Amino acid sequence: MKKKALLFFLFIVLLSRLQAIESFSETRRQEPSPLTDTDLMVLSNNQFGYRLFTLLKKTDENLIFSPYNLSTALQMVYAGSSEMTQSQLARVLHFSLNPKSLELAAGKLATTLTTHRSGQDDLFLSIANSLWIQEGYPILPAFKESITKNYKGYVKSVNFQTMPEMASKEINEWVKIQTQGKIVDLLETNQLSTTTRLLLVSALYMRGKWQSPFSSSLTRLMPFFPSPSKTLTLPTMSLTASFSYIKENLFSIVELPYASKEVALKVSLYILLPHETFALDSIERQLSSQKLLDLSKRLQKTHLTLSIPKFKITSTLSFKPLLEEMGLTDPFSSRANFSGIDGTQNLQLADVLQKGIISVMENGTEAGIATSGSIEVKSSLSKPPELFTADHPFLFFVADKATGTFLFLGRVVFPM
Repeated sequence: MKKKALLFFLFIVLLSRLQAIESFSETRRQEPSPLTDTDLMVLSNNQFGYRLFTLLKKTDENLIFSPYNLSTALQMVYAGSSEMTQSQLARVLHFSLNPKSLELAAGKLATTLTTHRSGQDDLFLSIANSLWIQEGYPILPAFKESITKNYKGYVKSVNFQTMPEMASKEINEWVKIQTQGKIVDLLETNQLSTTTRLLLVSALYMRGKWQSPFSSSLTRLMPFFPSPSKTLTLPTMSLTASFSYIKENLFSIVELPYASKEVALKVSLYILLPHETFALDSIERQLSSQKLLDLSKRLQKTHLTLSIPKFKITSTLSFKPLLEEMGLTDPFSSRANFSGIDGTQNLQLADVLQKGIISVMENGTEAGIATSGSIEVKSSLSKPPELFTADHPFLFFVADKATGTFLFLGRVVFPM
């Protein structure tokens, strides 16, 4: 059987130097309005992302990945797929839009989420997609235009066949620039083969300052319980203030919003903490992306003492076995049909890889701190604050409040 050239995916997600805390704008009740194509795409992305999260999870490991970044990159090959390959992609990724409508919605969402490249803003979010092509290898003009126009992508010719080291170096340099030096040497030479023709690399970089920072003077060593048999002693940040918060029967959720001068971009980190110390696994199985979003809209201002450990976690993930488990089999086999990319059926996916990093601490990388929050320190005569002490494994997600997009999703088991 004719061998197919392998199409690699690399997704790089980076949430860097996140600081800490507080406040929220009151949930506004609005009359339901018809869902736009962008709304439908966000729902699909989130649904697919949380389903994958439940397959990815190992209760004894940290995890971070980007549902948005993964979905966006898969949308790019969806645009070049046909027949059963396209049908499988649509079904597994929960696409309800046709390829053209999906491309337009993806472009609109990327524009909405990307901040202006200004060092003056406290929130910086950069979305970058790229297509690396073997020199002299034919690619359909319509597909190339889709990448550059709808996905704001960068297209570059390199020599995978005879100069893989040089190709890897150039790609790694692009990744380094897009992640502001946080991820280097992502791609190893042995990850490329002589059959490689196309390489899709997607980078999502976020740097955020909280509306109000934790004070490092209040950081103390406190116990953290990752498992019934293990106790860690970790630097733990604390702050008493007014937070958006909800307490359910099995867990509590608190919102930590990022400061931003971008009017349209309102991004927050949400932490879901089980009431029982080791109940995270069972709670995750009961949740869905829609339940998390619905809960985030029900938060109420609460006088709270928040204590969370400083943490930095990294995940390097291979999605191929999980996507195949979800029913996405043809794209990884000789049955793959990506004729919309090159006019032939000679391409198949090799793997889908993603690397993510998140770091949460008191201070940020910039000296100035926006204080446009509404910290409300109560007087000594007020009701004692509720306690939110994250001293055991918890789930977190970073979402854009305006669109409902899950930018990052993960869990912290060992906050090291």
